[in-house]
Amino acid sequence: MRVTALAILAFVVATSACTAWSPLWRADDGECCGTAGSVEMAFEVVDDKLTLTEAEITPAP
Repeated sequence: MRVTALAILAFVVATSACTAWSPLWRADDGECCGTAGSVEMAFEVVDDKLTLTEAEITPAP
């Protein structure tokens, strides 16, 4: 699967963790509606930089 665009629509900040969730778009999807599945991401602060530490892609059914 090739992801051509990514827009993060949800971002949660807790005291020790940050997470984000986003739909994934196919090349022919409209800007409003990604149909390629979704991605959940986890971030941590490493050396004073927000760093992606985990990403889990769930393909569309």
